[in-house]
Amino acid sequence: MKEVRTIQNENRLIIQPSTARKLLKLGYQIIDLKPQKQTDGSVDYTRTVFLFAYKDGIDKDIQEIRNIK
Repeated sequence: MKEVRTIQNENRLIIQPSTARKLLKLGYQIIDLKPQKQTDGSVDYTRTVFLFAYKDGIDKDIQEIRNIK
């Protein structure tokens, strides 16, 4: 029987610059910036995706920031 493992993603992808800015102000660290990919697979160099390192509490803070808007 195969063992099934659940691996927690250690990064959080943020699309909205305002959310990324608020997370930065709360002390979270951006580990990478990437151009946003479109649904057809092409890359849109005018939009940015922010990749944040996972840290305890980031999920709660993201939810709170989204609920404020």
